[in-house]
Order: sequence, then structure tokens, then C-alpha cells
Amino acid sequence: MKANGIIEIEKGLELNNPTLKIKSVQYEQFDNRVVVECYFNEEGSNFKHSRSYEFINDTEKDLTYSDILSFVNSHNILKAFK
Repeated sequence: MKANGIIEIEKGLELNNPTLKIKSVQYEQFDNRVVVECYFNEEGSNFKHSRSYEFINDTEKDLTYSDILSFVNSHNILKAFK
């Protein structure tokens, strides 16, 4: 997935035309906590950044790929990547 322009990945860290790869998804069934670990690469650079984002699976159903995509598409930073 790729974003165009300068994207602030976290406070004080901006990347130009970054790409996003989801490295892993961990699901804690007891509390419905989901951790999505992402890798960010800046275009034209060897710089890579890893960051994790958490959300709660409140659908009361098993976690699906659609749930993860829904989280990514609604997150204020991650939704910039298509």
C-alpha cells in the first residue's frame, strides 16, 4: 500500500511517499485486542520504520481480514495508504 506526499507516521516522524506493509496481526482472544504491526518505507531511501497499532474487535465474531482492512481504512494515519 502506498501514500502520496508527506505523511506523519507518528509525532515528529514524517515520511515522503511512504509504502506500508502489514508485517503481522496478533489477536488476543480473551480480551478481543488486535495488534497490527506495520513496516513503513520512505520512497528513495533505505529508511524503514516499524510501528504497531491496536484496536478492539468489538464485532463479537471471529476476526476476519475485512475487520483488519476496516481498521486500517478508518485509522487517521493508515487511511492515507491505498
